[in-house]
Amino acid sequence: MAEHGTSGGAAHVEADSGGRYVEVWSDTVSLRNLVLSTGIILTLTMGGYLLAPGEPPQPLVFGLVGALAGFILCAVLFRAQRRVNVRASDEDDAAAPEPGPVPGDADGQAEARTGGGS
Repeated sequence: MAEHGTSGGAAHVEADSGGRYVEVWSDTVSLRNLVLSTGIILTLTMGGYLLAPGEPPQPLVFGLVGALAGFILCAVLFRAQRRVNVRASDEDDAAAPEPGPVPGDADGQAEARTGGGS
């Protein structure tokens, strides 16, 4: 099954339902998609940098444009695969804390200054 927890930026490999996943910065990603996107972005970034014509500011700009194009391409190719289910319950409403006084406002002057209150 899946292991949880990280130590900083460390990554570890998990096996879950036959797939291989890596946990990077508290997020679980497909190892295949991670390697492919890194290759695509690296290729476009270095290709733009090395193929740029002209003097020094142009290679930097072409490299940055290549990186941006790579990020956009990878965002389209590798869609997020997570599913988020949100369920509301009566317990959530009952557990909500009551609003308290404003810190440092012992005499209620915050409402008078902001125009609130009655």
